[in-house]
Amino acid sequence: MIKNILDLLPEELIQQLLNIGEKKYRANQILNWIYNKHTTDFNEMTSLSETLRIKLNSLLKITIPTIITKSSSSDGTTKYLLSLHDKSNIEMVIIPNKKKIHYVSPRKLDVPESVHFVLLQNLV
Repeated sequence: MIKNILDLLPEELIQQLLNIGEKKYRANQILNWIYNKHTTDFNEMTSLSETLRIKLNSLLKITIPTIITKSSSSDGTTKYLLSLHDKSNIEMVIIPNKKKIHYVSPRKLDVPESVHFVLLQNLV
């Protein structure tokens, strides 16, 4: 079964790479392509060898959530309803303040119909 790379913790991605004979640092390269360069296709990750890109395509996929609804309030807070690759839905909230934007992301749990919100990071 091909896993969505976005479902993996960094340590799990490292283990996947070690299992196919790759070095740990490849995880950082891949995550940089996804999160900093917004790449969702392993074939576009040109700092990786063609052989590694072929292996990644056979083991993993990159499936980003789809926005179902977006609503904004007068204070600038934006709430999204997202559909995940497994067809479950989650909510995400972006809360701005004067100096930073707080990004609150749900963490999908194995418990049905449960959503747990986790403050992931402050975006400058």
